[in-house]
Amino acid sequence: ESNFGIKPQRSWQEAVVRYLFGKQHLRSFGDVQRICRNLDPYLGKLQLSQVNGDVIWQITQGELKRGNEAATVNRYLSTVRNLLRTARDEWQWVEGIPKIRLLSGERQRDRWLTHEEADRLIAAAAPHMKALTRFALATGCRAREITGLEWSRVDLKRRTAWLDRTKN
Repeated sequence: ESNFGIKPQRSWQEAVVRYLFGKQHLRSFGDVQRICRNLDPYLGKLQLSQVNGDVIWQITQGELKRGNEAATVNRYLSTVRNLLRTARDEWQWVEGIPKIRLLSGERQRDRWLTHEEADRLIAAAAPHMKALTRFALATGCRAREITGLEWSRVDLKRRTAWLDRTKN
């Protein structure tokens, strides 16, 4: 793979192909593909060793000028950072990578349903989903947490449930 400690040059596009191959199983695979496609104008003609702080600056400024929010730019930067770390740590294609800091000032996306919206959601749910919908609204649990809940972890008298595997 290397001659006398010199690694062969690898292109950004070569890395994207391998990176996407490893991400095929993700539910968000389409998003990762789209981000990689949108990064191509900045990185598509470069070797991995050419991706430096100036290139990261160009991505950041270019995407902000296009009107993207900080959160969107951060998704792009996170993808670049993750791909470069994988190329360095797992594939050992490069020795060093630039430090990539995310933008501050991301707006929080917390959104709460009003009582009217919750009532409409329950009314619109299929009959067999109404109780699950009410439970989700009352607890904030995710669908997988609810459907994976076992009766041994539910106390109907105390109106309590214990979750053993949660995301937050």
